[in-house]
Amino acid sequence: MAGLVQRYLDRIWREHVGCDDGQLADYIPELADVDPDGFGLALSSSDGFIYETGDAAVQFTIQSISKPFTYALALEMVGPEVVDASIGVEPSGEAFNEISVDPL
Repeated sequence: MAGLVQRYLDRIWREHVGCDDGQLADYIPELADVDPDGFGLALSSSDGFIYETGDAAVQFTIQSISKPFTYALALEMVGPEVVDASIGVEPSGEAFNEISVDPL
């Protein structure tokens, strides 16, 4: 089974490695400095086995995608009632990188 999953992941990587649509984000310095040719995939199964292909071992900044991981950790550590009481679940309607202060 592991070989089948690895071959499938490798195939997906080969099919998309040449895609160069888009451009680097320049509003965050760490993103502007990324190698645009880097591309890797990693998959972890529920039993902890990790499959990797391409540039999966290259470290990179995860920026806003860290939010779901932090949310999941908070849920695990203190439970949904405490998390929901602290942060709520309604979107602000602001852009993800909006800097704002509540009015006095």
